[in-house]
Amino acid sequence: MMLPVAIALIKEVKEKNILTGDNLQHFSKSILLSVAYAATIGGLATIVAAVPNAVLAGIAYEQLGRTVTFVEWFMFAGPVAILMLVVLYFYLTRMAFKITNNDEEGDTGNLDFIKEEKAKLGKFNYNEAMVSFAFGLTVILWISIPFIGDLGDFIHDGAIAVFGALLLFFIPSSKKGERILEWQDMTRLPWGVLILFGGGMAIAAGFSSSGLNDHIGEILQMLEGLHFFFIILLLV
Repeated sequence: MMLPVAIALIKEVKEKNILTGDNLQHFSKSILLSVAYAATIGGLATIVAAVPNAVLAGIAYEQLGRTVTFVEWFMFAGPVAILMLVVLYFYLTRMAFKITNNDEEGDTGNLDFIKEEKAKLGKFNYNEAMVSFAFGLTVILWISIPFIGDLGDFIHDGAIAVFGALLLFFIPSSKKGERILEWQDMTRLPWGVLILFGGGMAIAAGFSSSGLNDHIGEILQMLEGLHFFFIILLLV
């Protein structure tokens, strides 16, 4: 999703001569690499940021009876992701692809085009506000439910996510007779990802019911005497 934005930004900077020569090369490389790196780092931050996170939480619930909540995951991974983003920023902009002073390089132009493009988007409209409301409410529920007494034991993070999605089917759109989310929009969802997630859960259940989990556990007992570093290395 972010790659076309990055390419468009690079093209705009090049056409308007905002950066030239090595500065343009450094800017282009850092922008493209930052898209890839930030996607990985961001995918770690929350339990819903990437499919493997949700798969891990689902397997932990099915196999161990352990519910990993949105808050627990974020408390663990959030600080790590923030630290990695800060390191990434300084590495790309100050070390690997540093951009020198424009005057020395003879670059011309300014960054006014960013303000112009932003103005073309128009004001924050009703539909965007309603989507932001539904998303914000979902996140607030994810964060607050575990702290509301026994209520957190009955309401799962998945139920909150479904509630947020269903809410968009009921909120009226600015277009008369339509809702923010229509059923035909669902046909454009990446259903393959959901099938992949369900398949992972099915495989986990099959491992358990067939006794394969116990068999693998018995085999791994031979690693018991090894140093933990070698155990991790072998498992990886």
